[in-house]
Amino acid sequence: MSFKRGTLYLTAAWASLPITGYVLNVWLARTFGPEGYGVYGLVMSILMWLEIFVITGLPYAVQKFVASDESNAYAILWTAGRFQLGMVVVLFAVCFFLSPFLGMVFGNDRLIFYFRIATFHLVFYGFFHLLVSFQNGLRHFGRQALLFFVYSLSKLGFVFLLVSLFHTLTGAFLANAAGSLLGLAVGLFFLNDRKERPSHRTGEILRFAVPTLLFTVTFTLLLYLDLWVVSFHWGDEVRGYYVAASMVARIPYFLVLGLSSTVLPTVSWNLASDGLEQVRSTIASSMRFLLMVTLPIGILLMIFSHETMTLLYSSEYLPGGEILTVLIWGNTLLAFLLLLATVIIADHRPKLAFGITGVIVILNAVLNLILVPGRGAMGGAISTTLAAGAGVLVVMVAVYKRFRVLIRLKSLVRIGLAAAAMGLGISIWNIRGNGFVLAMILGIVFYGALLLVFKEITPQDFRHILPRKEREETAASPYGDALPM
Repeated sequence: MSFKRGTLYLTAAWASLPITGYVLNVWLARTFGPEGYGVYGLVMSILMWLEIFVITGLPYAVQKFVASDESNAYAILWTAGRFQLGMVVVLFAVCFFLSPFLGMVFGNDRLIFYFRIATFHLVFYGFFHLLVSFQNGLRHFGRQALLFFVYSLSKLGFVFLLVSLFHTLTGAFLANAAGSLLGLAVGLFFLNDRKERPSHRTGEILRFAVPTLLFTVTFTLLLYLDLWVVSFHWGDEVRGYYVAASMVARIPYFLVLGLSSTVLPTVSWNLASDGLEQVRSTIASSMRFLLMVTLPIGILLMIFSHETMTLLYSSEYLPGGEILTVLIWGNTLLAFLLLLATVIIADHRPKLAFGITGVIVILNAVLNLILVPGRGAMGGAISTTLAAGAGVLVVMVAVYKRFRVLIRLKSLVRIGLAAAAMGLGISIWNIRGNGFVLAMILGIVFYGALLLVFKEITPQDFRHILPRKEREETAASPYGDALPM
């Protein structure tokens, strides 16, 4: 499948995760109020950080090695699966027995029971992601997208069903595990190889998986460290505001997940095939796409931060609007950090990616410890934004030194001017109340029209997305139709 069309499929699939996630989070926030929702958000933030141990490292290794050695795809999957089993069992046991420590640190005994229920999700989700990565390495982006759709939609359905039955947060945590179990079942259905699967390249897989895992663990700390520090210093209500603002601010991060899922196997495949020019095209195309999408989103959410929080969560969450004005840019920078770090990992340099994010996490922790006690939740948002900005500068230098490309200056100027004009126009219009939704829609339309006028978007971009005959796709490199820069 082509890089452009694969990116479209996976971006749509990844978009289903935040869309369904926002629906269930908004519903839970309105159902349980800031205090109860704050408890849910804290447990889920810790759970999502722990997920990293089972959804990266080995799954990333499967993506990379399957993409560069498809003839041994099932052997690679079988080898990774054996190590994944050990990882899942150990992590589940550690989380289950250390949950009382969590309740003690945050001063809430309810966290013990909720966290133990939530950890069942780790068992199924780890193997689900292994199968998703397997399809990604084979460049079966359509199947990968379907797996994400199944997981996100089933999780949403289970949340509505189980919360309605139990009338407590227990139903929400059980629904998370049920959604990953159904996704795992569909992933197993897609496996059609029934031959014996011998061990394959165990040492090489582990040498790649371990530093990649360490990178993702440290990177994910950048997403949740501020919330944990805010939760420690401030009460459940402030935590609820911060969780709500964080969910909205994560839009750029969720968008880059689909993009990075195509970048990793694409860059790996091209480097294995000595396709350096194709790698440069992929990097430039990805940076252009991410900037084109995230910049207007950041501007619109900054302008309408309070209106967005009120519309989604009710006026009870209005204080989260101020947090959102800063945190949206921190998460936008984190999206660029993840994209460029993925390029470094695909270049078989996961240790470098881990080293960079490790330093940035330390910087973020120091900033949080300094700013949060005095400035409250805003201190957490400022800390994340400053640390993410420093990280982006470092990875930009690392990628440019290796590949001599980031994004064309002409594209940078055109996109910047279009986004600035859109933001200025909306600010002059000065719409408030629920009319801001219409203003957002018109702003996006105006922004897109300017990109067409500037010829930053052309009919060629859309033709690359439309399906083509299989013979046309296989006539050259599978990624030969990356966006021209």
